Amino acid sequence: MEVAVTLAAALATEYTVEAALARYDAEHRPHGQAADRAARESGRMGQQVSCAMRPCS
Repeated sequence: MEVAVTLAAALATEYTVEAALARYDAEHRPHGQAADRAARESGRMGQQVSCAMRPCS
């Protein structure tokens, strides 16, 4: 939902779609990158727990 609100705000205030998408990207990219990092870390932790419970190859 937050993504849609951010994109709608950019589209409503910029003069061109290209400018709106550039603004959206600049505002949204840091949040997306943080979510990606958190997902990778979560995956690593899950793998460590799994390996602790059984041998990993």
